[in-house]
Amino acid sequence: MGEDVTLNSGLMRSEFAWIHESGIVVKRLPPDAVLGLYDGHEIASHSLTHPYFEGKPREFILHEMGQDRETLCRLFGQEVRGFAAPFDYWSPLMANAAKDCGFAYARLRSFVILNP
Repeated sequence: MGEDVTLNSGLMRSEFAWIHESGIVVKRLPPDAVLGLYDGHEIASHSLTHPYFEGKPREFILHEMGQDRETLCRLFGQEVRGFAAPFDYWSPLMANAAKDCGFAYARLRSFVILNP
């Protein structure tokens, strides 16, 4: 498979757009557009809505991780094994939630956490 791609399924239909520092306008893609675009790649979750998790209760974290994983598994027809933490935030609570949601690994920008 190709490199892994992280997605936020809860934001796919969002009209939100921003301008990257390079001047490129970045927009959200609808679910039907991502299927062909990411064909052959391992899909990883990046949470449902890309929140900052610090201080959030366990139930909130479980919903963000679990719902996104379920949605992406269904959308792409493949197991979603990885979780990429938004804002590079990680904690023991996040590790336990990732395990409970069925992720095999998690990653930050700087390193991979196997069997979170």
